[in-house]
Amino acid sequence: MVAPYDDDSIEADDLIIRRIDPENHLVYDENLQTNRLSSQVFSPSSGGGMSVDIEKLITATGSMPEEYVVTPKWKGAVQFTAGAARDVELMVGLDPLDSNPCHGEVWGRFSRSQKRALMEASEWLVPLTGVEIDKRT
Repeated sequence: MVAPYDDDSIEADDLIIRRIDPENHLVYDENLQTNRLSSQVFSPSSGGGMSVDIEKLITATGSMPEEYVVTPKWKGAVQFTAGAARDVELMVGLDPLDSNPCHGEVWGRFSRSQKRALMEASEWLVPLTGVEIDKRT
């Protein structure tokens, strides 16, 4: 486990990818009358940070990000910039794993407003059919 830090090698416009597990990251929204991403997508894991993939590291390996992040469990993915995370006082750093050298973490408090800001800054990388990113403010 890496201690939280903000990595200068990850620039503000670099894309940060968050994988989506439909079983844990979706809720049905009565107001929208469709499934949407839950705030759990933008929450830390039990390890303390929010697990992400760094897009420029993926492309540096010659892989396509859309293919790299999809597995039987992780069926979709959203992306936002490192700057969007830093704009709400979150830190972005590298945390390579043996199984995933492109792995990073986003660290911070993850308040409701920080989660909302990440949701609003996100766009689909690998969309899930019939699922919305709730961008209501």
